[in-house]
Amino acid sequence: MQYVTSVERFAMDKGREEGREEGREEGREIAIRLLLRLLTHRFGEVPGTLQAQLASLTMDQTEVLVDMVLTSQSLAEFSTHLPSTAD
Repeated sequence: MQYVTSVERFAMDKGREEGREEGREEGREIAIRLLLRLLTHRFGEVPGTLQAQLASLTMDQTEVLVDMVLTSQSLAEFSTHLPSTAD
């Protein structure tokens, strides 16, 4: 078994954490793209202002909104479920 110094162990831990963070960000971006696809499929073209709002969502907010897009009757109704920019 190879000896690993504390500096090497620290570097490996840091690399793992950075990898997890990149994975979470990639997952969030995929969820937002899915949300945009669902919105486009249900309601047609999504205005740029709404796309910009969606781009700033957290993963938790995105998950909630996926449910909302499936139950909303219009894009306007869906928009009422968006978190305010002050959140």
